[in-house]
Amino acid sequence: MKNIVQINELSSHKSRVNSNGTIYTLVGHDGKVIPETIDAKVWAQEFVKISDRLILDGYKPEEVLKDEGWMISWFANAIEAGRRW
Repeated sequence: MKNIVQINELSSHKSRVNSNGTIYTLVGHDGKVIPETIDAKVWAQEFVKISDRLILDGYKPEEVLKDEGWMISWFANAIEAGRRW
């Protein structure tokens, strides 16, 4: 899959930079952004946005939404965030 950086445009949140230098405007309830946040809502919103973007870029929905490896890695990172940060 392509390397895609997602930026949420919700004006109710201040911008934050994660440890990788990526700018996000969606901040979790803990004041952190992906990959540091443990806020499941933030992880879910980013997952949906990236899925939508991949589909717009030409991937078939079934390629994106049924890619078990991608889902496992995405949610494993979310779980690991709770253990690390």
